[in-house]
Amino acid sequence: MRLRPLVSSSIGVRRLRWKTLLAVAVCEVLRSSSVWACPSCKLLADQQSEQPRAYMLSVFFMLGMIGAVCGTVIFVLYRLHKYERLQLEEAGYYHLFDNAASPAPAHEATDR
Repeated sequence: MRLRPLVSSSIGVRRLRWKTLLAVAVCEVLRSSSVWACPSCKLLADQQSEQPRAYMLSVFFMLGMIGAVCGTVIFVLYRLHKYERLQLEEAGYYHLFDNAASPAPAHEATDR
C-alpha cells in the first residue's frame, strides 16, 4: 500500500525549492565582477559634467515615489485592519478570531 504525502509536506518542498532557487540567484548576482549599464548610462558616465548625477538622482526619485506610494497603501490597509478588528472585539465578536465555528459566548446565549 502506497501512502500519499501530506499537503503540508508538499508545500514545504515547494518553499524549499524557491528558497534554494533564490539563494542560487543571489549568489550568482553577488559573484559577478562587473555591472552592466544601459547605453545611455555608459554615455553619460564618460562625460565630465553634472548631467550623469542629475540623471541618476531622477531615477532614484522616481523609484522612491513608487516605494512611498506602495508603503502608504500598505500602511493604510494595515491600520484599517487593526481598527476593524478592535471594533469587532469591542462589539463582542472576539470569538470569531479564534475559530469561525466556535459557539457564541455564554452571556449572549442567556440574554435571549
